[in-house]
Amino acid sequence: MVKLTEDSSYSLKGAFPQFLKQTDEKKITVKYILSKLREKYSFSNYTKFSFTDIGAGESAVTSPIIEFLRRNVNLEAHLIEPSSLMKILKKRCGPNVDYIWAGMEDKPLPKSDFILMAHAIQYVKDRRSFAKSLENALNSNGKILVVGTHSESDDLRLKRELKYEEKIKKKEKPRENLFEYLEKEGFKVTREYVESKIDINNALKMNKDGEGILAFYYHKPFSEISKEEILRFKKVAEKYAPKGKLTKRLQFIWVES
Repeated sequence: MVKLTEDSSYSLKGAFPQFLKQTDEKKITVKYILSKLREKYSFSNYTKFSFTDIGAGESAVTSPIIEFLRRNVNLEAHLIEPSSLMKILKKRCGPNVDYIWAGMEDKPLPKSDFILMAHAIQYVKDRRSFAKSLENALNSNGKILVVGTHSESDDLRLKRELKYEEKIKKKEKPRENLFEYLEKEGFKVTREYVESKIDINNALKMNKDGEGILAFYYHKPFSEISKEEILRFKKVAEKYAPKGKLTKRLQFIWVES
């Protein structure tokens, strides 16, 4: 896995937090996951519950999940993050957590009852090998949840037209292979879809929060975005978000034994 450096982790400088301010994605994702954890697990049956978050980022989704699990079960948490976002992660999730500063393919995954991968699967290089690692890490009756963006989401369509298309295609195309392998190994794979909204009006107005949105979509610091790229963003945004609200279709893929 390619590790991010301090410089390339532009979310540390504000792009990702600024992006989160403009979307209800975090709220929707956390609400969905917590409701499913209540539905799928009987926590009273566990003397210890092991949770692993692969690509935990700066804890936007991770932290509320840990708080919920700590209230309901004796929790053992493992947070995997290869970038310098680990510094923020440690501050927000606190002590008594196993922080693994490494790529998801660098070490054997911890034995787990629940494994979460939110917007991280696209970074896996050897999907067959990683699927085997997931299989080996899962405890009896354990579950895996992979969160991503549907390939036909307006969010991704906008990115494709911003010359980000080649990267997305490379990441999206092989994704199903991992799940096909797990299905062949006897796992049940189910998919659910939920829509979220991204307010890109600030990007169209070019205020401070708008700079963060542009940095997020172009995947580079705002200072490196040209005037031509800004104009292109506005033109493409009019196509997919005529009222300044962009629809993002989230997919939640469950893998269960």
